[in-house]
Amino acid sequence: MSAEPKLYRIVNTIEWAILGVLGLLLIAAIGGAVLALIGAIGGWSELKALGGYTAAIGAGGFFVGMLVMGPLVSGISRVTDRGNTR
Repeated sequence: MSAEPKLYRIVNTIEWAILGVLGLLLIAAIGGAVLALIGAIGGWSELKALGGYTAAIGAGGFFVGMLVMGPLVSGISRVTDRGNTR
């Protein structure tokens, strides 16, 4: 028995965790934008500010995550591809 199937499961788990984090940040950005829009339409400055902050943090985190995690996923893919060429 080799350790390759276990490696693939670990890599798959890491990739899904990365996608999960990026998905949550994207949902925060969209939800914050909706809150800001509702606050602006309703005239609630506190809700508008909260939505704006949430959207900014979500969008900023999403794009920083894309920049940081892109090379990580690329490196992980090379590890798994190396195992397929044998």
